[in-house]
Amino acid sequence: LNIDGRKISKTFGNVIYADDVAKEFGADALRYCLLADTPYGPDGDFSRANFITRFNADLANDLGNLLNRIGGMTHKYAQGILPAPGPDLLPGEEDLKSLFADARKDYARRIDSLDFPGLLASIMEGVRRCNKLIEEIAPWKRLKEGDAASVGRLLGLVHETLRQSAVLISPFMPGASPRIWKGLGLAWAEPRLADLDWKLPTAGLKLPPPSALFPRIERKP
Repeated sequence: LNIDGRKISKTFGNVIYADDVAKEFGADALRYCLLADTPYGPDGDFSRANFITRFNADLANDLGNLLNRIGGMTHKYAQGILPAPGPDLLPGEEDLKSLFADARKDYARRIDSLDFPGLLASIMEGVRRCNKLIEEIAPWKRLKEGDAASVGRLLGLVHETLRQSAVLISPFMPGASPRIWKGLGLAWAEPRLADLDWKLPTAGLKLPPPSALFPRIERKP
């Protein structure tokens, strides 16, 4: 592992201790960013700037934001109680479901081949697609039109996306996964991958108020 393109050396004065980075940003974040950016086998490179970019893009803006959004929407639109999903499929729903089906199908192969960057990228692709789906469905507009059923289904899709994502990333971020489930009103039970079928949640789950899973890192001037 190099630092900013140079080998780690006391002569260069570029030694970074993993414990220090973990204390500053969290062990889960450090583990995720290293595995997402570093292929197993060839030399990798650690850069604080790249670390912050990856952290903000994947963990703060994508995963953390999605958890914050479902908490915020559920409390804003349904008094914090997850409503029943509407019966009709939403545009883009099947594509989202397929992304996670592919991630589960390729999971063991990627683990066996030590393709950690590819595995994590496949999970985050589903998270990003779900964030995009919220913008496309625009629940705030649907409610004004009296379409509460589609908003309930959208909340169910977001809930299931996060439930699946938490399980899939649990070997890499064992601290964050239970926190995600807690934010979904679920008790963490370390489910098996074989049991991770796509299913929308039933109505009545009480979600806690939204909180920041991975607060965005502000770059120092």
